[in-house]
Formats: sequence, structure tokens, C-alpha cells
Amino acid sequence: MNLNKQLITETNDSYIYLIPEHSLMWIEFKDFYFIDEDEYKEAAKAVLAFVKERGIKKMLFNTQKLNAVFSVDLQKWIAENINKELLQILDKVAVIEPENHISSMSLQQYVEESILSGSKSKELTFKDVDKALEWLIKD
Repeated sequence: MNLNKQLITETNDSYIYLIPEHSLMWIEFKDFYFIDEDEYKEAAKAVLAFVKERGIKKMLFNTQKLNAVFSVDLQKWIAENINKELLQILDKVAVIEPENHISSMSLQQYVEESILSGSKSKELTFKDVDKALEWLIKD
């Protein structure tokens, strides 16, 4: 799928893109094994601020290459401090499952924690990026 994907920033563990014509933020996790929780929290705060500032309505989390595990404390912090608000702003969220089974279980728990904190957005999990993008850009 050919989209106008613009790199916003790069962190130690991810690339963050914007597809302006679809009001879509795309977060692509790198292949890494350790999450620096303080750095992740700062990046998550920046993402929330960007979504609010730019009126972003759709988000793609591509975690295929993710090999790290989110601690329970980090999952709860993100759910309470970021996703509680983020999932009220976004209309659609697509998550691409990690290939690593342990990371996939950690991510599933992370998603469940976030949904428990309340959500107005539609969330779906995919194995394929193109299928996720098709769903996200379809109004």
C-alpha cells in the first residue's frame, strides 16, 4: 500500500510516522529486548501530546519485531496515564501482533489493561500491516 508516510521522530525503540491525509499515526517498534521504562513513558507522553495537538484520529502500533516484555507496572502506568485519555480521542487503533510469543502475551495483557481503563475507540489486532492499514483508512 502506497501512503504518504512521514517520519516524525525516531527513538531507541521505535519510529513514529504520520500519514496526514488519513489522520493516522504509525508507531513501528524496532527489534529490541529491553524497554527503558522512563524513556518509554516520556515517548508515550509525547505521542499523547502530538495526538491532541494535531487531532489524530487513527493509530497503528506495529509490534511485529518487538521482542521485549512490558512490566506489569509499565502496563498499568500506560493504561492509567496515557491510554485512558488516548483511547477517548482516537476513533480506531490497529495493533500488529509481535512474532515473538512471549512479547505477544505481554502485549495482549497491556491491551487488556488499557481497554479496562475505558475506550471509545475501535481496536483490532492484525497479523498483517496491509490489512490493518486497509481497515484504518476505510471510513
